[in-house]
Amino acid sequence: MSGPRGARTVAAMPISDLHHDVRGSGPPVLFISGASGDAGHFARTAARLADEFTTVAYDRRGCARSAPLQNGEVMSIVAQADDAAQLIEQLGIAPAIVFGSSGGGDIALELVARRPELVRGAVLHEPALLALAGETEAGDADLGPIVELAAVDPRRAMEAFVRISTSDATFEALDPRLRERMLGNGSHFFAQELMAFGGYIPDAERIQAGQVPIRLLVGQDGAPQLIRATARLAEQLGRPVEQFSGHHAPYLQQPEAFAEELRPILRQLAGVDRPATERRFASPVVQ
Repeated sequence: MSGPRGARTVAAMPISDLHHDVRGSGPPVLFISGASGDAGHFARTAARLADEFTTVAYDRRGCARSAPLQNGEVMSIVAQADDAAQLIEQLGIAPAIVFGSSGGGDIALELVARRPELVRGAVLHEPALLALAGETEAGDADLGPIVELAAVDPRRAMEAFVRISTSDATFEALDPRLRERMLGNGSHFFAQELMAFGGYIPDAERIQAGQVPIRLLVGQDGAPQLIRATARLAEQLGRPVEQFSGHHAPYLQQPEAFAEELRPILRQLAGVDRPATERRFASPVVQ
């Protein structure tokens, strides 16, 4: 299931309509974000990794600085995966390693199912697979009051959602420009994306048939309902679950440390083995 039944099929969005940031050189890594769909989620992590990888992050369709959904268009995991595929193709970075977190993990799974030839390996961090694990959309955190708030004040609801999904300290430390874009995406997220992500069930058989190497990650202090969902996905795919430090969004909480935890996995998937003494870290970039 990839989106609401009856949603019309839409074409992949031209990359000229998808804001994207490309940094560094080396094996390509595409980062796909979940809630708020903003490339800035990964700015500091991508900058840290740009000394040995070509990192690409983008604002997803309908989010932040990318083009909005077309009139009457319903948010679709399939369309989002097609956008990611088109970005990989038009940037000439196939096959790329794909990192997807939360709802971005859902999109990465659909990309693997639909276009495995474009994906060298996939790293999924707490994908938002509540339906797969038999969870309610509220899960342990009980999002009911936040969803009700979204009907009258989507900005405040988005702030509450980000705080409960990460931490108060993480929210307060966000770059003000990134924070403003995230809050501005509240209407779109609650009206279009929350149910699409929560209801998505990946096609495990098709994913396995593509033979793409997949790594499954959860945070030491991650979202309990998504940790259970990741465990259920691991059972279906026959893959282990690896624990990282941090909470549900470590790339916002501790971006440089997260990059260094992620680096060995990216090297393994890329088939490279570069000594740590040869690394030169990239300079910070704006979000």
